[in-house]
Amino acid sequence: MRKRSVGINAFLNVLRSIVALIVPLITYPYVSRVLGAENLGKVNYVYSIISYFILISGLGISTYGIREGARVRDDNQKVTQLISECFSIAVIMTMLSYLVMILMIFFFPSISDYKTLFLIEGALVLFDTIGIEWVNTVFEDYLYITIRTIVVHIISILAIFVFIHERTDYYVYACITVGTTGLVSILNWFHCRKRCKLKFCVTNNTKSHIKPILVFFANKLAVSLYVNSDVTMIGFLIGDFNVGLYSVSVKVYTIVKSMIAAMYTVTIPRLASKTGNNDKEGFKNLFSKLSSFMTLAVFPAMMGLCMLAPNMILLLFGEEYAEAGNSLRILAIGIIFAIYGGIVSTVYNVTKGLEKNSLIATILAAAINISLNVVLIPTFKEVGAAITTVIAELVTFLYCFLRDEEIRKTIDWKELRSNFLHAVIGCIEICVIVLLFKKYINSNLIYVCTCILTSVCVYAVTLISVKNEFAIILIDKMKNH
Repeated sequence: MRKRSVGINAFLNVLRSIVALIVPLITYPYVSRVLGAENLGKVNYVYSIISYFILISGLGISTYGIREGARVRDDNQKVTQLISECFSIAVIMTMLSYLVMILMIFFFPSISDYKTLFLIEGALVLFDTIGIEWVNTVFEDYLYITIRTIVVHIISILAIFVFIHERTDYYVYACITVGTTGLVSILNWFHCRKRCKLKFCVTNNTKSHIKPILVFFANKLAVSLYVNSDVTMIGFLIGDFNVGLYSVSVKVYTIVKSMIAAMYTVTIPRLASKTGNNDKEGFKNLFSKLSSFMTLAVFPAMMGLCMLAPNMILLLFGEEYAEAGNSLRILAIGIIFAIYGGIVSTVYNVTKGLEKNSLIATILAAAINISLNVVLIPTFKEVGAAITTVIAELVTFLYCFLRDEEIRKTIDWKELRSNFLHAVIGCIEICVIVLLFKKYINSNLIYVCTCILTSVCVYAVTLISVKNEFAIILIDKMKNH
């Protein structure tokens, strides 16, 4: 299999994430204003429940499939068998998920009020199964993923502005969201069949996948509990309006976090391959570089989001959502723990076969998160939910990082400290820029855009001035091209 460099894959994945960032910036302000916080809250509330069924149907297949597939991807027969067996397990679980969903809708009165939305958004469970997105990651096919993302998002933007005009159009909004996912899944289905002859099969070997898949599933379930329980519990304890407020702050937080995480997720197949080939030195070098590079990215991103949170909420969603700025500011702090937690739990533990450590950490974090939600949400509403999310991210990171001594030995601490210092300088620069421009710029749009662009440029110049290793490498590559 022809391999692109990790740098190119990272660029493509970040580009895809940037597109995913731009689309909500274009559509979500329009949707949130047209539909209103209450109707938008209804759609997000149902999705928070549907996400559990997506989780059940998918088990831990995607993460397991990426790790095992990366190890055998050069053997067409083995990788085809692996993908087919994992897909077959997903099909069986999808049927079970729909059965449970139907029973739940009919036996829980509070949920049955949302039957139409469940009928629409319930299709996401099927699309998640037939989409087999993880196969593209196994083969590091980020060029296809990026092109597909751009095309589908353009279609989504057009559909939203053409068909959504009234507050009652929240059903239409749900249909467009589901339809976009369905289009992605269909495209994936046909694209993946070019890589392997996918078929439904249940063999004796299929059973060997169950145990590790269940470990990954338990981990994903615990993550989902503390991610989605916030929205679900706000809906139960407070109301749809506060769900809408929290949803917009989480939307911005998730976009920024996902864009940064895109830089490290591309290394998972490569690191899994190095583990499979027993290339310890190669693994250590790549993982250490990854940790240092992410340090350069995550701290300035956190500071920028924290400083500009209220302005970004007003700019993107309007006065109705102004209160969401407080919860976004708190969530911004959680980006640091979420990214470092992802590096140790998703990248290191998964590629090293230590997913049980991640599972324990996530269960602990979920238990703390849900317990604190019960206490904080009734009093502090969406701000309380944001606080519990940050605590949960911190717990996950600390447990995984302290649990295995080899993680700490894998990191080049001298290199990490140097990059951390450069990141701190960047944070100080961002604070000065944001506070300085606030005195002279009245337009919120111009203020936010100017702060972001100036901060990026000043930070880039700073990294070049201090001869940061990654900045020098990037300049050299640009010169060579």
